[in-house]
Amino acid sequence: MSDSRLSDSQHQLGEKILNALTGIVKMPVISHEWNYVPQIESYELVITTPWVKDKGLETTNWALLDALDTAHISESTGFVRFKAPDSKAAQVGN
Repeated sequence: MSDSRLSDSQHQLGEKILNALTGIVKMPVISHEWNYVPQIESYELVITTPWVKDKGLETTNWALLDALDTAHISESTGFVRFKAPDSKAAQVGN
């Protein structure tokens, strides 16, 4: 899905999060995409990483929090979802 309706600030925050994940906690990110969720009329950032399967969702979420803290990113990240490379459903990441 196109991210043309994303605000510049949402897009920039997504890039900051991805940079923090790959640069600070060295999370391997296979892909990422913005998906529109009509039920909540908002976008979610879906990040595909083998960590979901290899380390578990809880460890992956803690890595997100660690990366955000280290990068001094204080914005809400409830829109971030993780999924394993072979998974069709996104896993919640807060």
